[in-house]
Order: sequence, then structure tokens, then C-alpha cells
Amino acid sequence: QYILKTPIDTNTEGVESYCVTELNTTSKMFDSEGITIYGVQENSQYLDLDLSNNKIYISNTMAEKYRLKIGDFFTLKNQYDNETYKFKISGIYNYPAALSVFMDVSYFRKTFGFENTYFNGYFSHTKIMDIDERYIMSTITKDDLTKVSRQLDLSMGEMFIMVKIFAII
Repeated sequence: QYILKTPIDTNTEGVESYCVTELNTTSKMFDSEGITIYGVQENSQYLDLDLSNNKIYISNTMAEKYRLKIGDFFTLKNQYDNETYKFKISGIYNYPAALSVFMDVSYFRKTFGFENTYFNGYFSHTKIMDIDERYIMSTITKDDLTKVSRQLDLSMGEMFIMVKIFAII
């Protein structure tokens, strides 16, 4: 995943543009926390989601942390102007790397007031070589996405064994 500072075209084969922003939670039970919002192409080759009819998916980590399920409503806010956005959950997507929301890119643009051609990221299976580094805000690789789970396993792996044993008892 490439997150761009500004929309810029590439000639790299197989890339797919997307939109991304961050909103904050509004729950009274938890401190405010950033949630990554993705505007994804319908029939994306990178994410297997049915985003027709403005459907909203959340990551499984978000569902678990906030005890959300399909059909629930949740509200997020912009940290700069406190504008709020209310969404209804249509599905839960297995994406353990982050607290995320997924929606159709057109719905994303309409919801957040962007032009119809706006994007600020690319999904790609290969490294994009024709965009200058100064236009790339960040790059997220598969290794980055699995780093957290590996770190938890290394640091707390033995503790989970004890938890399992006590649970059985």
C-alpha cells in the first residue's frame, strides 16, 4: 500500500488507486482513537468486498475491540473540525493489521467532499518505481502488516499457553 502526499499517476502495471483518511472514535467507554477509512474500488483485485449500495465493512479488529456486529451503527469524528459521520455495518472484513473501515471509493469521495477523480493511495503487488519518494507519505508492506502479530507472539507467546491451561482447568 502506498499512501501519497498528493495524487500522482503511475505507469506501474496492476496498481489500483484508493482513498484513505483517518477519523476518531467517539465512544464514551474508550479514549478517542484513530480509525483508518479506506475508499476502495468496487470489484477491487486487492480486497474481496461487496461495496455496492454504499455498504460499509469494518476490520475484524475493530469489531472485536468495540464489540460491533453487522447491523450496528457507529459514529466517527474528524479530529480537526469535530464533524461526525454515522455508518451502519454491512460486513466484517478479516484485516487484523489495523482498526479500519472500508467503503466504495465513490461513496468515500461524496461523504468527505472530494472531487470524483481524487485518490491518495495505490495498492500494488510490486514496487512502484516511477513516483518520486518525496510524493509518498508512507509505504505499508505485507511484512509491516504481520509485524504486530509476530511481536505479540514473541513477547507474550508463553503467557498465552498459560491462559489456555487455566481456561481448560
